[in-house]
Amino acid sequence: MTGENSKSIRPLLAMAMLLAGCANRMIKPSETWIGLNSEQRQKRLQLAPAYDSRILRYNHGQFEFVERSPRIRKTAAGAAPEVPIVYVHGLGGNMGDFGPLLLAEDTERTVVAVNLPGTGRSTSQNNEFTINAQADALHELLIRRMDFRKVDLVCHSLGGQVCMAFGLEHPANVSSLTLIDAAGSYDQGEFAQRMAKRFGKVNLGSISVASHPAISILTGGDQSLVNRLVSDDPTVIAALDSFNQTYRNHIRNLTVPVLLIWGENDPIFPIQNGFFLLSNIRDIRMKVAPDAGHLPQLTNPDLVGGWIRAFHQSLATTHP
Repeated sequence: MTGENSKSIRPLLAMAMLLAGCANRMIKPSETWIGLNSEQRQKRLQLAPAYDSRILRYNHGQFEFVERSPRIRKTAAGAAPEVPIVYVHGLGGNMGDFGPLLLAEDTERTVVAVNLPGTGRSTSQNNEFTINAQADALHELLIRRMDFRKVDLVCHSLGGQVCMAFGLEHPANVSSLTLIDAAGSYDQGEFAQRMAKRFGKVNLGSISVASHPAISILTGGDQSLVNRLVSDDPTVIAALDSFNQTYRNHIRNLTVPVLLIWGENDPIFPIQNGFFLLSNIRDIRMKVAPDAGHLPQLTNPDLVGGWIRAFHQSLATTHP
């Protein structure tokens, strides 16, 4: 493949990643959660009386989130510190993508749903939208600013990859991790080939990720080059870094309890990705949402919500 042709494929692959994350935006509006786009879901969630909309600053920007919490957060003498449930959305989405799960929560625990930096009114002043930067920002918000010692993370798609980074870097601060159709464990060559064929209508043939010039931008780690290519667009930067920072070879180091939920017919991250995680994480259980695609928390909210509640209840006695 010539250098000129490889350059033409670079933006195609970036667009494929973007379309993969934003597929949920392509649905016509209706009265159901799955029929609303992310902005409409967020608005509906923020209007819910049970949740307060908040903005909180961190070192490099601010976080927008909703929170439902007890009036008094003080922990009684001798009691275990509070462990909140924290929801983290995927690429191209926002906190509203967990709307039906959040509104069905009947726990007395604090519940938080964030917008990652670059989404809504969440910002990063230094334009750091990589997976590790987002995980570090989330850690600062939850552990340093909100003063939680541990959290139960519930994460979708690229948010799952952010939470993997959080759990790998800060295992002492994670009580459990629920991954819903998570990014970050795919085989890079297979994913690039499939996305280009699906969204770009081209077939890249057999790809060697380590050396192929057409996708060197996705694997080279040159963030300044990525920023110039996509004009500091947070969504595309996150998508490209998601591809570059796959945890396929590191996921065995994840030590926290994991609940894995996967849509049976996910076209973005096929269920084989879930089976890979199931085989490589030591403390893990898996649930498959029948006939669901990439957003089982919206198409099958009662089923998914029930699995998450049962998982948290099973671990309740292990919270320190």
